[in-house]
Amino acid sequence: MRAPRETLLLMAALIGTIGLLGCAARPPHQYRLVATPGPNYTIEGASASIDTERFHLTIVPLDDIGRAAFIRAKAEAATDPFAPGPGGLSRYFTFRLSIENTGDKPVVFQPQSIYLASEMGDRLLPLDFPEAYRRLFGASNSDPRLLDDLSKYLFDVGVSVDPGKRTEGLLVYPSTETRAHRLRMEFSFLSTAGDSTDNYDIFFVREKSD
Repeated sequence: MRAPRETLLLMAALIGTIGLLGCAARPPHQYRLVATPGPNYTIEGASASIDTERFHLTIVPLDDIGRAAFIRAKAEAATDPFAPGPGGLSRYFTFRLSIENTGDKPVVFQPQSIYLASEMGDRLLPLDFPEAYRRLFGASNSDPRLLDDLSKYLFDVGVSVDPGKRTEGLLVYPSTETRAHRLRMEFSFLSTAGDSTDNYDIFFVREKSD
């Protein structure tokens, strides 16, 4: 017995609706940055390290969970202003940078000179306090303590590390401004009093994490 035309049309509409709901419910792909081998640094787990007679530097890409945990550890009761946007899509590349001075002179570096470059010609600079505040306050965060919290975990202006001391903080880059698969982090800022600036590159690739 042939089904009535109205029944067939209703069934087709229901199948189409179910298909659309299935597509809408599919979350966006999540990516992570992974360090790849290079001549001037070593890789252990998720971290890449540069060792010289003057300093030990470690850079670790952080996912959303790792960044939120670091922020809470540095700024009590603070929320993560860089959390994923609508749909759970990550909006920032985040790195935890630590540097220990193992020499006998201060080590000086400029966080704003540490940029990410890609094979597509993109060049991303980390957010400083004014740019982070401009992007975040009133959008993802309306806490009046935001600027004070940022100063506790986000690198901003020039940093000097005395002999025997160590410092750490976050470098945060807008990830929506590039679609590149390979990224190069360039350090052209590391120097000690009276010495020339050192240049180092660390390479990363984007991998799906879901």
